[in-house]
Amino acid sequence: MVTTPTPEEIHRLLYTDEQGNEVGLDEVQLLDPPPEERIPLVREILRNPDEYRVYQAALVLAAWGDDVGLEKLEEFIDTRLHERGEFSPNRIDGEDNVYDEIAYAVHLHGLSGKRTDARERIFRKLLGLYGPCFFESKLKHALLKSDLASLAPDVHAAIERALALGHPYLASQLLPVLARWEPSLAQRLIQTFSGRSSLIPDPMVNVAEALGYIDTPESRSVLTRLSRHADEEISEQARRSLEMLSRRKR
Repeated sequence: MVTTPTPEEIHRLLYTDEQGNEVGLDEVQLLDPPPEERIPLVREILRNPDEYRVYQAALVLAAWGDDVGLEKLEEFIDTRLHERGEFSPNRIDGEDNVYDEIAYAVHLHGLSGKRTDARERIFRKLLGLYGPCFFESKLKHALLKSDLASLAPDVHAAIERALALGHPYLASQLLPVLARWEPSLAQRLIQTFSGRSSLIPDPMVNVAEALGYIDTPESRSVLTRLSRHADEEISEQARRSLEMLSRRKR
């Protein structure tokens, strides 16, 4: 019988590696192979009255490929966890990044090769929250690393929703995902982001990334121009995208 972990045990389970070194929640999610002997104990944390600890335990379990953790994360999405408190404040502006962290754990769960149907369903639900809720970039990167092109309409809707709510940079983050799956649609949307260069952060860095998935003379021309942009982040991304297009030609 598994006993309820003490506060000290919870700290060890969620924040330390197998040598007992304190590495933090993010690194514990990446332990490879996952420490199987910890899983029953971390599952017990899901019974904890502190919802913040439950959230962290679910992230760890899902990242380790555990379906119980994945199901708990989906429950948090369905019950709108963000309305019950602040669980993962962004390090720069304090926006709650709770669903972006969930997206990352779901991505890591996918590396186990299990529950592709659940992963797609959860990503679709997260995209439904995109715009009203904040996402730093982990959902974007999770989708870019997936083969879930059936989500393209949901990505498109998320971009339009974020734009309508006055969040152009947030909207632009998903342009590379849409460009990978629906390049012609993404190219039409890109026009929406021209003339917004006064914004910080600048959506053009995501435009430059998206153009790397759109192999047309027009894209190459825009990328060549952006490669000389005064903003180093934009110019560097444009050069990376040009290199990506060149590799495809080889």
